[in-house]
Amino acid sequence: MNKTLILLFVAFILIVGCTKNKFSIEGTLQDTAKYNGKTVYLNDQNYVSFDSTVIKDGKFSISTVCDSSRIAFLTIEITPYNSPEVIPFVFETGKVQLEITNNDFILSGTPQNVTLQQFAETESNLWKKLGNYKSQLQSDSTMADSSRILLTSQMEDLVNQEYGEKSFELVKQNANNPIGKYIFLKTYYYYDPLMIDEAIGLMDEKTKNTEKIKRIMENNELTKSLSNGANYIDFKALTQDGDTLTLSNLVGKTDYMLLDFWASWCPDCMAAMPALKQIYEKNKGKLEILGISLDDDKEKWIKNGIEKFNLQWKQVSNLAYWDDNIAKKYAVSSIPSIFLIDKNGKIIAAKTTLSHVRAIISETK
Repeated sequence: MNKTLILLFVAFILIVGCTKNKFSIEGTLQDTAKYNGKTVYLNDQNYVSFDSTVIKDGKFSISTVCDSSRIAFLTIEITPYNSPEVIPFVFETGKVQLEITNNDFILSGTPQNVTLQQFAETESNLWKKLGNYKSQLQSDSTMADSSRILLTSQMEDLVNQEYGEKSFELVKQNANNPIGKYIFLKTYYYYDPLMIDEAIGLMDEKTKNTEKIKRIMENNELTKSLSNGANYIDFKALTQDGDTLTLSNLVGKTDYMLLDFWASWCPDCMAAMPALKQIYEKNKGKLEILGISLDDDKEKWIKNGIEKFNLQWKQVSNLAYWDDNIAKKYAVSSIPSIFLIDKNGKIIAAKTTLSHVRAIISETK
């Protein structure tokens, strides 16, 4: 083989090798006036930048070596005073296209980014569905507030259930690649314990042995132990007035005892309060509620939660945020989280929905 052929062969091998390990992303942005001159950063999962470029004429392009497939984040800082725009993507070998419109983004190109786009569209469509439904209810001036609260709560439960089911299917299909793990960690709060077991069961041993997954598995085992008629776990905590309240002094006084884990900083908790108040007012004498707040600021707990919604049921808080020992005893990893206890002290619904609570209580004459 002559020298020319040898050099061409070596060059070909180098080109093929670089292509196999190359990641590139090309972006187009609809609002050029907003984005031109801004810097695009590619960040790892700890938000440490590993590449960047400047947007020109509504476009940008970045090419770099891809050493392994993983979740990363594209960020654009619009002003120093606002949080940067953050878009998740899969850093994997191949060419990725990103289109940023006024209200959304569209990923395409590599297989996992196509799946991520599918997940993003599922999220967007479901939240739009819920938002449109709420708008319709608000625009109906003939509807009583009580009916509007009930219908909103029921639709929220249905949408959350659908979100969990659809994300679960994507996780099962992608359990051993970065996008499957990313979706699981973002959505497992919407799964029941058996779904969590199934999803983790599909993962490889390396993933199962990561700290996050091991904590989820331990939490899930505790959740299962609190289901199907387990005895409630007693605790003591301070009320907003500084008095000590013991759960065992409340259980058995009414047909049902509902534990509501919440916080004033939790938007979903705040959104659920009107429906929870409705259930309480409708079932006084049959139902008692104890709110366990994961706030860490007493003033905000009282003013932004208890007083804002005029909550009439008993409230306690250790003001310990996620380090709350009561939340740990009840395997609470997301809020709002609701437990229903019967008159005999048995947990008959763990991490349940308000729709399920209504159904159980309505069965009692």
